[in-house]
Parts: sequence; C-alpha cells; structure tokens
Amino acid sequence: MQQPVFGSASFDSLQYHFFCGDLFFAVRLQRCPSLDHSSAWLVDGSVRELVNSNERILQGERSFLDVQTSAMSWTVPEGTGQIEVRSPTGTPALQIEFTPVTEIVWDFPTGSHLPDQPVIHQPDLECRVTYEGATHAGIGYCKRAYMEPPRYMGYVFIHGVSDDGGTKLWTADAGWGKSKYDYFKLLGPDGTVQASERSDSYQQWDAAYAFIDGRKVAVHIEEIGRWETQLVSGRMDSLFGNRYCHMRVTDGERSFTGKAYKEYWLGTVG
Repeated sequence: MQQPVFGSASFDSLQYHFFCGDLFFAVRLQRCPSLDHSSAWLVDGSVRELVNSNERILQGERSFLDVQTSAMSWTVPEGTGQIEVRSPTGTPALQIEFTPVTEIVWDFPTGSHLPDQPVIHQPDLECRVTYEGATHAGIGYCKRAYMEPPRYMGYVFIHGVSDDGGTKLWTADAGWGKSKYDYFKLLGPDGTVQASERSDSYQQWDAAYAFIDGRKVAVHIEEIGRWETQLVSGRMDSLFGNRYCHMRVTDGERSFTGKAYKEYWLGTVG
C-alpha cells in the first residue's frame, strides 16, 4: 500500500523509526487541527535532535504521500520510500531508504474513524540509513493513523526487534476519548503474526504484558535515551515522548533480547 496523501483528516500521524545496530533514528509528521509538527532525532551514543518544528507541512500534487518542509522531504509511493533530513544550511544530515516487508491494517476503535481510513502498520521495514558519510542497514517500523480526533487522548506504545532481527513485536495501551485501545502482536521469523485478545494486553512504564495462545508474554525495557517535546497551541496541550531502550522478552516458550522504541502521548487535541 502506498502512503495516502498527508492531511487526509484533521488529525494525521505518520511515524518511522529505524534500528541500525547501536544506532537509532526516528522521524515524525503530525497534523492536529491547530498545528503541524515535524521532528527527527537519533541516538549515536547520545541523543541528538535534528528537527523539532511546527512549520506547515506541504503535500505535493502526487496521489501518494509527498511532503516538504524546510528541513525534511518525504516521498512514499507504492512499495518503497525515501526520507531526507537537512541541516540548517540545507545539506543532507540524514538520508533514509526503506521497503516494507509486512503490512497490516485495521480499523481504529473510535466512531470518528471511517472504514476507508485504516491504521497502517509496517513492523519490519528493510532500511538503509546514511548518516555522517556511512550507510547502515537495519530494520524499521511505520505506523500511520488519520481521523477526526477525540478531544482527550493518552497512550503508550512499544515496538521491539530481537538482536538477531528475526522477531518483532508491537503493542499499545491507549485511551482515545471514551474508547479503549489495546493490542499485542508478535511477528515471527517465518512471517507468522500472533496476537493477543485486546482484553489480554496491558502496559506499565517499563514493561508490557499479554497472553497469547495461553502463554504469558512479558516485555521489559531499560531506557538508553529519551526525546520529548510539547505540542501546544491555543486549542491543545500535549506531551509527546520517545524512549530508545534495551529489551528483554519472555514468552513462555523462549527468551530473547533486543532493542525497543517506546512512545507516549498525554493531553488534549484540537
């Protein structure tokens, strides 16, 4: 699936992050009714912010996501994608190419989310990231959600990749207005997806838990670096945070370690 044009609803959220060995890269586009947000940050031994802007995000005339700001360019047609982050002088600071392997879509649990506006998850992107003159292969993740938003929302989300790259997981514990939203999914080396029931998944600050096929799965994370910002206008006030972490998983059948990204949001939208 190609990424739909940006601004397909008054709330439009598109995130990518990439694990490349001990390097981590995260980029984000966010549109709320009263503000736009774009950001890029990375971990290369320390946390480095490249972009944190409320500049208007401009969608081009193409039928897929093709956007520009003064600091970033995103082009995501069918089956591939490219992102460039530029320094204040206009030179490339970060160049990312990626290809989705697995794509899963489902409807969002709120009455303001329409059937033709599915949430898009791509949990095992193949990527190449060029940073400071070197190109690094890795595994990435994409989530896209667009809707007419509730006034209040809060969520926590974790995506993790095993050290050998064979297993991926992603899980959320969220409240969207008066709707509760929980899931936990494991993607195995053979491409099989296992999922918990929504009532069998929950999170704490440094952990996530689920029951899948009768066994308990536990994810424990330890923070390596954190990046936060506030999304504030005359109509909204929200805290948006990201954590890059070590990860340890036990699932009743085996244990493994890896790296994880945790995201959290708390506040109002408007």
